[in-house]
Amino acid sequence: MNALKYCTKRRKIGEKIPLCIQKGIYQIRVSEIDFLESEQRKVHIHLENGEVLTAYGKISEMQAMLDDCFCRCSQAVLVNMRNVRSLVHMKFKFLSGNEAEISQRYYADVRRRFCRYINSELSGEISDE
Repeated sequence: MNALKYCTKRRKIGEKIPLCIQKGIYQIRVSEIDFLESEQRKVHIHLENGEVLTAYGKISEMQAMLDDCFCRCSQAVLVNMRNVRSLVHMKFKFLSGNEAEISQRYYADVRRRFCRYINSELSGEISDE
């Protein structure tokens, strides 16, 4: 049975998602994920603490579980924009020190989405004051 099919609804930032991996079943907060990277039939989940968990499945199935703050930046990489420190030289750099490359094909759209995300965060902070 596919490990990622346990979750079918989209998860918000404070919620947890269950992952079945070789070591057992983990529950991780969506906010702890820096990015996801697929390799053949595996999805490597890079966490902000530097840990990498690997589950069997497709990155598209994972994307369906996560909210709109996750952005596809290549065929194989899905990024949590909440944890991004900067977008420099076609790479996302995370607060944790992790990095994820952006493919040239996706770069224009990713840059536009990231700028829109930053603007929405800034306008949200200003309107809350």
